[in-house]
Amino acid sequence: MMKESAGNIIRNALKSEKTVKSYYGESEIKVYQGDELIENSIMTEYVSDDGNRKIISKDKISRQETAAFNDGSKIIFYNKTLGEAYETEMGMTDMLRLSDPREQLKMMLDMTEDSHECFFVGEEPFLDLDTYHLQLKQKEDDSLFGDVDLWVEQKSSFIVKMTMESAASKIEMEYKEINFSPTFAEGIFSVNIPENIEISSLEKTMEPAEVSLREAAETLGQNFLKFSEDDMKLVKVTLLDYRQSIGRFEVELEYETLEGTPLLSMSVFPTPEGPGMGLGRKNITVRGKKAKFEKMINGITWDEDGLRYSVIMHNPDVPIEDMISMAANMK
Repeated sequence: MMKESAGNIIRNALKSEKTVKSYYGESEIKVYQGDELIENSIMTEYVSDDGNRKIISKDKISRQETAAFNDGSKIIFYNKTLGEAYETEMGMTDMLRLSDPREQLKMMLDMTEDSHECFFVGEEPFLDLDTYHLQLKQKEDDSLFGDVDLWVEQKSSFIVKMTMESAASKIEMEYKEINFSPTFAEGIFSVNIPENIEISSLEKTMEPAEVSLREAAETLGQNFLKFSEDDMKLVKVTLLDYRQSIGRFEVELEYETLEGTPLLSMSVFPTPEGPGMGLGRKNITVRGKKAKFEKMINGITWDEDGLRYSVIMHNPDVPIEDMISMAANMK
């Protein structure tokens, strides 16, 4: 691997003259929890040069079939298996980011800039395309993304293959077919949603509601732990309704210092069950429970008495020892 060449390769890729305005692609995504394959999706993408986009996803394991498409002003999500549909407004900037491969590559590199080292592995052919193989190696084992490998088409910066691997999980994405000069049949960007299915507003569905501690506990079906307010104060309790997407409510609590500076946020929700729902590699102990610390977000997560607690410090300088100590005093 040639570390010294990685910067030049990336700069050249991001300066590529070829702009992908339309394409047709078929890709496969596999998600592993340990050695267990928990998701295996086939995605079909239609992208036109006038901004229209449609993605159809079929999961071989869960048998879920979904579609997402936009008409230039909004995105509509349709879950054929559950018979549910949602729409959300979409700005022009969002549309450009969705379809610009260089922007997608830049976002990935920006998110890993501080936590990973970038290496240029070499030039490799893939699907009759010339690609740069880049490797992003995590500097510490608790990185959010783990080790990342990218195969980037040289002329357009299009990511045609990607793997992310940590101690507990692995994600593989690979295009099986891609056409940068497609011809689309009339009506290909529409999705047939039955008339009896109401298209709900995604923003309204996910709009948080400020509630009391008692209302939050009633929604969760049990009392939950709170931080001691000897050295901090609780300023907001919010209820988030994720029943349509992941089948649960979440409670979010915001804390400030006694001087009024944002200190931390905590999410509480029923401990998820099933394949892939564990915490992954646990690297610390909180309140006598095996827990996970993620340095990138300066957060800790643990399960206790049927609930999952996720705490994120707003101040990046707060050491992990202080976070564990504060959690120990929760009641």
